[in-house]
Amino acid sequence: MNIYSFPYSLPSYRARLAASMLGFSFETVNVDLMVGEHKSQDYLDINPLGKIPALSDNYQGQLLTITDSMAILRYLARRSDNDAAYPESELDTVAKIDVYLSMVANELFDSVETGRIIKTFKMKDEAEYPACSGLAYELFDQLDKDLAQSKYLASDQMTIADIAVLSTLVYFGEAGLSLDNHPNIERWMKDMKASNGYIAPALMQN
Repeated sequence: MNIYSFPYSLPSYRARLAASMLGFSFETVNVDLMVGEHKSQDYLDINPLGKIPALSDNYQGQLLTITDSMAILRYLARRSDNDAAYPESELDTVAKIDVYLSMVANELFDSVETGRIIKTFKMKDEAEYPACSGLAYELFDQLDKDLAQSKYLASDQMTIADIAVLSTLVYFGEAGLSLDNHPNIERWMKDMKASNGYIAPALMQN
């Protein structure tokens, strides 16, 4: 199994984190966005859209390629021995997981990633920051309430919803955000980071 990735890419980290926490052995293939490797013909043969991450897996003699981080999460959950990660026979739990995955792919990613681009990468106007930080804190408030009710987000066991949300929240510092007044998120993040397979992200501010 190969994961095509760039160290500072949030979606790339999401794919690597999921593979590791779900117990897979994999090779990380660095695709250097800074020199345009994602637009090289070699990489376009893997993902014609030229985006990262991508995952290739030789499964039952067939080479499969998955090219979206959320699709990668679902694939890895189905491929793993961890039935709790995405329990498709439990429609209520899967519905909750899918709601979180949608939030991560849209509002949570947009707010945290925009914050990173403004505060760490200095590639957007500071005037855009109040809107993205305001949205981020609305989401933090809701997540904190959800985690006050349960150890994990969608179930009493860890699911790919937890992995997806964690893969974004670990960048809160780079986005200039704080988890003050969100004790349930802080408790949950501590537990998640202590779980088997957790790998830390590469942070620009280290």
